[in-house]
Amino acid sequence: MKIYISCDMEGVAGIVHRDQTFYGCDGYDKGKELLTAEVSAAVRGAQQGGATEIVVNDSHHSMRNLIIDRLDPSVKVILGDPKTYSMMEGLDSTFDAALFVGYHAKVGTEGAVIDHSYYSSGIVQNVRINGEAVGETFINGALAGCFNVPIVFVSGDDKVAREARETIPNVVTVEVKKGIGRFAAMTLTPSRACELIEAGAKKAVRSLANIKPVAVEQPVNLQVDFSYTTMADVAACVPEVRRLSGRTVEFVSNDYLEVFKAFHTIYRVVETVK
Repeated sequence: MKIYISCDMEGVAGIVHRDQTFYGCDGYDKGKELLTAEVSAAVRGAQQGGATEIVVNDSHHSMRNLIIDRLDPSVKVILGDPKTYSMMEGLDSTFDAALFVGYHAKVGTEGAVIDHSYYSSGIVQNVRINGEAVGETFINGALAGCFNVPIVFVSGDDKVAREARETIPNVVTVEVKKGIGRFAAMTLTPSRACELIEAGAKKAVRSLANIKPVAVEQPVNLQVDFSYTTMADVAACVPEVRRLSGRTVEFVSNDYLEVFKAFHTIYRVVETVK
């Protein structure tokens, strides 16, 4: 059984501030340790559930956060950025299921720890697919759906767990902290969080037959709200992107993979004028 793990950082137990998630900041080295421990727990659980091959994609910011010599030697690790499919790089139809570790809620979620939707909330104010506001759980889950791969497990704060259950029926979720505000939470200890993640991953892999891949109705309509009109000015220069209002642009396609790539292209261009 082949399993894919995408790991972010903001949803890890003990992490409540951006200083714990960025290179050069106080707390980052410890944050890397916390992240690596939770990924290791998910790997153990997946193996206990029957996984024989596991690929882990480091999916946070620079995507060079994992302490890879602390991972099971049988695991393959994808590092670095940019990558065509970003947080889902390397996924294809050969995988049986995917797990999301350390994920966070979509931008604008009240009481969520470090809420955002893929990119800084100082740039992206909202992302909608077919009219519904979405976060990384759905955006990435829909990409996995293109390869008929179900998302069977999500760990993070209580807000992303709720978001996952609303998006993916029967998904196994593990709440490692309860968000109080953007930079505050009541968190489990790392050891307890890892215990729950290991057990949850095992359960998820064993029950993957009960979880369907995320499906998106076609045509796929992507809308992005930016913080400033100058950002939309630049985004509207990308081919096939249409300006809807001062801060909002739209991209429409029958191919979700093209929508996914367009979203990241738009941001990379807009980032130059932030």
